[in-house]
Amino acid sequence: MYIDIQKMPSSSRVWIYQASEALNETAKNTLAAKIRDFIEHWDSHGTPVKASWTLNHDRFLIIAVDDQSNDPSGCSIDKSVKFLKEFEAETAISFLERSSLAVFEENQVKTYEIKDLKNTVQQGKITPKTLIFNNLAPTLADLSENWCIPAEKTWLSRFFNN
Repeated sequence: MYIDIQKMPSSSRVWIYQASEALNETAKNTLAAKIRDFIEHWDSHGTPVKASWTLNHDRFLIIAVDDQSNDPSGCSIDKSVKFLKEFEAETAISFLERSSLAVFEENQVKTYEIKDLKNTVQQGKITPKTLIFNNLAPTLADLSENWCIPAEKTWLSRFFNN
C-alpha cells in the first residue's frame, strides 16, 4: 500500500540503494512507474505493506516501510530485491552493486571504488570534511539527520590518522 513519503512516520524502516550510475529521465520514469506498482501490491504474508519510495540525487532509491503497522517478513524483503534485479535486467542499472562509496562534492555525487579508498584518502581526494553518504541509515529520522556525514565521522576516519 503506497503512502506518500512525507506522511510516513519518522520511525519508518528504510533501505537505501545506490545506483551504479545516475538515472537519466527515461530510467527515472521507468523506475517511478514500476516501483509505484510494486509498492501498491507489496505484501507480507498476505497483508499489505505500508511503504513509500523516493529517488534522491538521481542515484539513491530509498524505500521506506511503516513497520509499526506491518513489519515486512524476509519473504517480502526478498520480493523487493527481486524487483530491483528485474529493474537491472531491463535497464542495466544496478541498485545492488556495493563496490563503490558515494560522496557529495561540489554539489554533485561522485563515487570511489571501496577497494581504492585508502589510496583515495592519501591522495587527498577524500578529506575529513568530505561528505559521505551513509547508506546504512536504518530509519527515516536517521536518513534526514545522518545520511550525509563528514568522512571523519565514518569508518574512513582510521585513514586520516596515519
